[in-house]
Amino acid sequence: MNKYNKNRCLLIGGWFALAAAIMSLPARADDKSDEYRVTVFPSYALTEDKKWIGIGYLGYVTNDDEQYDITYLGLGTIWRFRERAELWGVVLNVRTDNEESTDINEYRPLVGLKNYFTRSGRLTFYNLARMEYRIQDRDVGEDTEFFRFRDRLGTEFALTQKANEAGAWYGLADAEAFYRFDRDMSDLARLRIGLGYVFGELVRAELIYHMQFTRAAGESFDWTDNIWRLNFKVARQHGLLSRLAHGDDFE
Repeated sequence: MNKYNKNRCLLIGGWFALAAAIMSLPARADDKSDEYRVTVFPSYALTEDKKWIGIGYLGYVTNDDEQYDITYLGLGTIWRFRERAELWGVVLNVRTDNEESTDINEYRPLVGLKNYFTRSGRLTFYNLARMEYRIQDRDVGEDTEFFRFRDRLGTEFALTQKANEAGAWYGLADAEAFYRFDRDMSDLARLRIGLGYVFGELVRAELIYHMQFTRAAGESFDWTDNIWRLNFKVARQHGLLSRLAHGDDFE
């Protein structure tokens, strides 16, 4: 076994050992909600230089503990206006079907700015800042509208000798904080780790775990949710996914 294959086995084994450790924590058993997500992120280059990219977002979420199901449908554009900077514009429709409370139909336009501190074939370090306007229409009760700011600091790194090629493995990790303007407080934070696999130029798959923290006004953050996500990235053109491989999602 050569050096890179040995390192790959150790790193991949480490990811699964960490996930298993999180799942076995005693505190998880009764007081943590488990949410499961399957998402698809299609993309299409709008220009030959790939500075303008059309993107979509499809997602299904279920949570038996909290008894809800959510569907995501989104369309948007990414404009690479500098070598290490991108501007995002996206509109999401989010439908929440609650078993024990009112259903919610939400429209969520957002703009984002993504800056790359380091960007290479083997290592990427970035910041993604987004401003969302959430318009929530409830079947019963008062409708709500509010702005939410979210900021993510993340990295993605190759786990194999080859990167961005068929058969390559990669890891990802990030931390994200949320701020609600209507409540004048930060009420949500997430830590994520993930493992990705490159099937080829047009398809990638990622298994991602989110540790989610929430808080009420005047209280400290509590670890309240585990989010388990299977994500697929699909491109129309060759070479596009290697450019979009770094922490792209909207939920």
